[in-house]
Amino acid sequence: MTYTVPGYPLYVDGAFYPAALWRQFDGGTAVQDAGTASAVSPAGGVYGDPATSMLVTAGVGLTVTVNAGYCSVPNSSGTGAYRFGLMQQAALNVAANSTGQTRLDYVVAQVNDLGNAGSGSQIACIPGTTSAPAQ
Repeated sequence: MTYTVPGYPLYVDGAFYPAALWRQFDGGTAVQDAGTASAVSPAGGVYGDPATSMLVTAGVGLTVTVNAGYCSVPNSSGTGAYRFGLMQQAALNVAANSTGQTRLDYVVAQVNDLGNAGSGSQIACIPGTTSAPAQ
């Protein structure tokens, strides 16, 4: 289950300026890293007090609780970042685990930029696997 954030990401198409330009003003642009051939994207993460802002804790039963707070999700094309958040604490459902092994689930911030009014952002609980992903 996901918790859909009310409204749209801060900068979506339909404004006087294109959404990509607004995201660049707010979140910065991707820049070329000196000495490498790869781009460095704008920063992403949680804003505010790291001890409380968007803190995820175990809830009752198969739920987790996400505190209110704001986050930034870099645009995959390097054109700035999306900023959004939760105005109040939210409860997310966790999928049942039938494997009998410990499973690592993820609470993530997602943006679906369709370039139109169908765009949106959400905080979601994604079922994981029995081992941490390779980094």
